[in-house]
Amino acid sequence: TGAVDVLQLDELAKFPAQVQTADFDCAAGCNSRESAWPRYKQRWCCSNCFTGCRDDEQERAAREARAQAPGPSRGGGGGSKQGKVFGWLIGGTAVLVALCVVAGLAGIAIVRKYRDRELRKRWAAQMELDKSDRWCCASPCWL
Repeated sequence: TGAVDVLQLDELAKFPAQVQTADFDCAAGCNSRESAWPRYKQRWCCSNCFTGCRDDEQERAAREARAQAPGPSRGGGGGSKQGKVFGWLIGGTAVLVALCVVAGLAGIAIVRKYRDRELRKRWAAQMELDKSDRWCCASPCWL
């Protein structure tokens, strides 16, 4: 223990004024810490030396898990705002692709419908001409 690092200044504001300048020997009285140590000493030793915590192993495991968990400053993306945005972009892109595919298929169907309608009109017109030609040529008046 000793001087408090700059990174811990935001944590320092939580402690009473007498703790902010005090150096605690967190190893002294370790066996009787729960009954003999004041609550602010327990908190200081727990947050700075990882001793004096109410449940030492549980607190240490929780701190290690938090230190290893990916977050916005550590990259990765699991649970971070960055990861949520990336997931939204993937989902949004998939939806847009699906909409484009559906719109493309609908456009193809519309084009085919009009093309088929035009082909039927041409076929019907040709059939009318064919019928009149056949009638005319098969008619006895031409003989």
